[in-house]
Amino acid sequence: MFQEETGRSIAEAFRTQRDITLSSLARALRRFGSAADPYVLCTPQFDLWRQPKLCADSRAFLNALDLPVCVVSNIDRADLRTAIDHHQLPLDLLVTSEDARCYKPHPAIFQTATRLLGLPPDAVLHIGDSLTSDVAGAHALGIPTIWVNRSGRPRPADLTSIAEVGALTEALPLLQQARR
Repeated sequence: MFQEETGRSIAEAFRTQRDITLSSLARALRRFGSAADPYVLCTPQFDLWRQPKLCADSRAFLNALDLPVCVVSNIDRADLRTAIDHHQLPLDLLVTSEDARCYKPHPAIFQTATRLLGLPPDAVLHIGDSLTSDVAGAHALGIPTIWVNRSGRPRPADLTSIAEVGALTEALPLLQQARR
């Protein structure tokens, strides 16, 4: 239900991730005859969006970069900004599903990011952990990608990323090579 709703949430029909989360859970609860309150059930998830656990290598990765970074996220803008501020991360360029009025892997969210950076798709590198949202979405627009495979999932035969890394910091040498 959730994935179907985000897929239909485009342009004028756009709905925030919070709204879709609540409505899809409410439908599921009704379907199974539950009287539970979807908002009460979703509150811990919403809290997590605002104060997520930071991956151990994230700060080291960001501190080592001397390139502009643009975060592309399906999380609602207020939740993403709060999470970034909570961890005091040096991230100012943000593109959310709210900004692009669509969800990854839709090309418009990646186009919004390349416009914000002022660069053509082949001049940026998208680093992400989702094969469908990040790797396939960026690749469809001609953006090279690095797949962050923290859990060691099997590598798909049709993987389109230029590299696979187990941690963000493993991408640093690849970024240096790309600059040459």
